[in-house]
Amino acid sequence: MNHHATGTAEEKAGKVRQRRAHTRSRAGCAECRTRRVRCGEQRPTCLNCVKSKRVCEYPPAKIPLRERRALERGGQAQPWEQSPWDVSKGSKRPGVSSSNTLARQLVLSGSAKTFNVAIDMPLRSQELFHYFFETGQKFGVYPDPNKDSMRYIISDPDALRTAVLIAGTHFAFNVGSLQAFEPTFLFHKIETLRMVKNWVSGGDPKLIASITKQVATLAYTEVCRGDILMAETHLTVIYSVSNNSKDEMIAKRKTLDQELSDRYFLLTSTFIHGIKSILKAVLRYEGLSADIAGLDASITLGLIHRWHLTEGKHSHYLKLKALRLFPAFFATPHSGATLLDVNSKYVIGDLRQATQRFGVDEYRKYTKGSHFMEDEFWLQSQASVFYDKIIMEHLNSISYGNSDHYDSSTTDETDDTDDKTSWCALIVGSQLYIEQVLPLWHPFKKEIYLYSIRILQRELDYALRKPQTAYQADLMFWESFLGLMSIYAHGKQGELDGEPGFRPFFEKTVREQSKSLGLRTWADARAVLSRVTWSAAYAGDGAGVIGLTSALLLAKEGNKVTVVGKHMPGDYDAEYASPWAGANVIPLSPKEASLWERRTWIALKKLVEESPEAGIHFQTTHVLRRNKDTEAAKSGFSAHFYAANPWFKEIFDNFRDNQPSEMAPGYDSGFQYQGVCINVAIYLPWLLGQCLKYGVVVKRAILTNINEAKYLSHTGQKANIIVNATGLGSLKLGGVEDTTVAPARGQVVVVRNETPRNLPLFMCSSALDESGEEIYAMQRAAGGGTVLGGTYQIGNWDTQPDPNTANRIMQRIVDLCPEIAGGKGIPGLSIIRHGVGFRPYRKGGMRLEEEKLDDETWVIHNYGHSGWGYMGSYGCAEGVVKLVGKVTDKTRAKL
Repeated sequence: MNHHATGTAEEKAGKVRQRRAHTRSRAGCAECRTRRVRCGEQRPTCLNCVKSKRVCEYPPAKIPLRERRALERGGQAQPWEQSPWDVSKGSKRPGVSSSNTLARQLVLSGSAKTFNVAIDMPLRSQELFHYFFETGQKFGVYPDPNKDSMRYIISDPDALRTAVLIAGTHFAFNVGSLQAFEPTFLFHKIETLRMVKNWVSGGDPKLIASITKQVATLAYTEVCRGDILMAETHLTVIYSVSNNSKDEMIAKRKTLDQELSDRYFLLTSTFIHGIKSILKAVLRYEGLSADIAGLDASITLGLIHRWHLTEGKHSHYLKLKALRLFPAFFATPHSGATLLDVNSKYVIGDLRQATQRFGVDEYRKYTKGSHFMEDEFWLQSQASVFYDKIIMEHLNSISYGNSDHYDSSTTDETDDTDDKTSWCALIVGSQLYIEQVLPLWHPFKKEIYLYSIRILQRELDYALRKPQTAYQADLMFWESFLGLMSIYAHGKQGELDGEPGFRPFFEKTVREQSKSLGLRTWADARAVLSRVTWSAAYAGDGAGVIGLTSALLLAKEGNKVTVVGKHMPGDYDAEYASPWAGANVIPLSPKEASLWERRTWIALKKLVEESPEAGIHFQTTHVLRRNKDTEAAKSGFSAHFYAANPWFKEIFDNFRDNQPSEMAPGYDSGFQYQGVCINVAIYLPWLLGQCLKYGVVVKRAILTNINEAKYLSHTGQKANIIVNATGLGSLKLGGVEDTTVAPARGQVVVVRNETPRNLPLFMCSSALDESGEEIYAMQRAAGGGTVLGGTYQIGNWDTQPDPNTANRIMQRIVDLCPEIAGGKGIPGLSIIRHGVGFRPYRKGGMRLEEEKLDDETWVIHNYGHSGWGYMGSYGCAEGVVKLVGKVTDKTRAKL
């Protein structure tokens, strides 16, 4: 037996096992390295271990000693010193060695014992951190990777744990579920809760900033779970904790850490309140109840995620990008950094756009009783762009205190110190503007609101001690006015009973600022508010046919002209009457006031002959009259229709009375002449193009006061002269407020059918038995369809076409002229659209005159043309040019 055993051993000894040669695997898993085979290095499990069904584990990375020392003395390194492992090209910050390498090595490390990080990273913490780090490159949030705040937080325990929790929130929003990282996420959440509990129980007021940041992060964790109401509850804790030191908060200037915590709180409250609005909008979109109180948290994220994968793809991308930028609020990238005031123009610019879309009463009228406005704002990209702007302004406010460390790439070269303001005050003001003025969301929860208004109080108190530019004074008035406005609103709900000091402070601030700005009336205050941004009760236009024609003739005289209008050619809106016009030439003025129409007729004839691209053509116009309407017509605008010798017969070619055989059934007399018909869909863009050709600059804006126009000139200087061509807007335009202006509602039907040759364009004296209704048909040039009308209803603000009125309009036309519908009646009409437009009627007639404002600025008024805007456009524009010359001469004489 012994011999046999020895022989076997000798045979085995003679067979030497030859191992295959493998390239050394430095970063392979522990199993492959033990077996000395090449590892594929796939994480979390390599392919070798998958195939062999082995347990795959990766050991902590062994960081070279010099790298670890570089991390420890990162703040001591000089800018000119090269790192032994990596030179950070293009960065002007103090050199922290190979931040990219250190961050990636953190992903490989599972313990603080091996790698000098501030907290343990158990379970799948490394993968979650790595996922969040890599999304920065995917979303392109930092053009220069060295500016990524994720690289600078690994030695800050609060910031690092917060980053992991926000990473979980980002993953949940991106994927729709946190299931893959649930244990890791819960571990860090529990650790954060334990830490906050210890801090709160200690009662140290110096820890309020840290508590604020951690509790805000806990609120995000609830969002991650889909429990929005619990997220709001977390934020209320911050207000309770801060009550112990609120006097100290207001009296002293904030430290860097306090500023960061306040910014993080405001960002969190804005984000969570926005998510709440998004959830309600999604529920309404799905046809469900918008009551989220009884909504199961497990399905909340799924609902939002499904919507973002279908209707809201672009919005989803922007929200994920914004979340990835959140680490910038945890800590500054360098211990020597400071946080400066920010440029307000970008955030305010977004609010102005929202105001132009949602802040006008006429728009609200369309959506009254619905949530259309707020749903559109939150579900589309506008809200996400707003988040992106407020985060980027935070990043741009980080300063390193000297030119060696300054990075100009984070600052807009066009920044103007006049626009600078506190980031916190700007965000609270924006929150209150969205809540109180537009409004696009519901009021904040009591405690969240009170903490926000406390932050605003502190910011205003500090800012009032510093000198201010003119715009900063306007902006501070805007912020304090919104604060006072919200205090009145929340006070009615009893929410300020425990804070008696807020109201006196804001009342005093608004009163003192009003005095310094010289504000005596609400119109004065609204003008200042509008210079920042404010909702308009009603907005006028300068881009209708009257405004554009005036601009064109002024520009031809060599003036620098800026046209400002809410609406532009191509828009269709009831308050923008120009696109709804026929439009024809039929004189509506008495002979003594006929100058404007006479001058316009000369210009229109020239356009027909020389500019066919303008969309105007000659057309025989027929006017049909009934004897029974004679008496009623004598007191109306069409009295001259019945004159035996009308004044306009001398200006029109081929003017003559109709023969009895030419009269339509039911009409007793009439006349005809060669007029024109204008295809306004072609003419208005052509007119705008002519303005641009002569150097006119066009802007969209909403004006609430005539004084605002002074600051909208494209030259960057204060306008010397304002031309008010706002039409119906002059009724409510601050500084004008002409109560003699009213809408003359016109309802029309535009059809594809053409009028017969014997009646290409006709108008009748009145509509039988219907007050305020008329009969006319105008065939537009160049395939513009035929306009059937209509109504002339003074004081009627109804923007919606009335079906009964439309039927009466069409029935009268087919009765009078059956050929237009091929003898088929109303079913024979091919309808393009129904429309309603408000003619700018003015009792006493059109206003064309100059007026001097309090600051010596001249205004030329040109509005109130009612239904003859096209017929008087060029003549009135010539009048504007003469008045501009007149007031210019006066100014020169005075000088």
